[in-house]
Amino acid sequence: MKKIFILIIIIVTAIKSYSQVEVAVEEQFIHDEENPYLKDLNGVMDKFEGEWLFTDPTHYLKIKFYKIEYVDQIILQKHEIYDELRSFILYKELQLGIWVTIYNTFPATFTQTDLDNQNFNAKCIHGNLVSNSNNNEVNLFYFEPLPVCSIKENGNLKLTYTNNSGIEQLQWDYGIIHGRSVVELCSNNNNNIFIPYKIPIQITLNKI
Repeated sequence: MKKIFILIIIIVTAIKSYSQVEVAVEEQFIHDEENPYLKDLNGVMDKFEGEWLFTDPTHYLKIKFYKIEYVDQIILQKHEIYDELRSFILYKELQLGIWVTIYNTFPATFTQTDLDNQNFNAKCIHGNLVSNSNNNEVNLFYFEPLPVCSIKENGNLKLTYTNNSGIEQLQWDYGIIHGRSVVELCSNNNNNIFIPYKIPIQITLNKI
């Protein structure tokens, strides 16, 4: 009987330790759960989804944000499970009177199944750091598709959503630099050069 009781305790403890408690993404820094699923319970990331456009005389940026649910990553030997925003970008610059495509990460075709796959389009502007004091603000990990082995800046992108009389906009503000790193490790990392990001750091995007 004692062995059965001990076995029940072990099973209950194991179930509890591996169970996923859902925590709203905007509350991820104020919760005390040990093993949370950071879920967009209240749809606060929905307003950022869709296609957005910025243009001026010499720059063109179109970006698509979409939400992926239940990303399961092993970080420091722990499962981190969360919803997040991901993106595709098309960026052009006017050079000598000609529009030149600098980046285009939009795939030729994709399906909803692709967008639901956590391994699809993993290297992009992404994240889920929604402010609990302002649900119209999200901070993302910033990424531009630079060449392999180049050295890049590690920074933070803040997006602030506004809707004035049905005109939806995103204020784009790149800042808070966290040092530099190599885009992808190579056999010889001694001659990697730093490549600055090209997209303007402060712009306003309109929903399209």
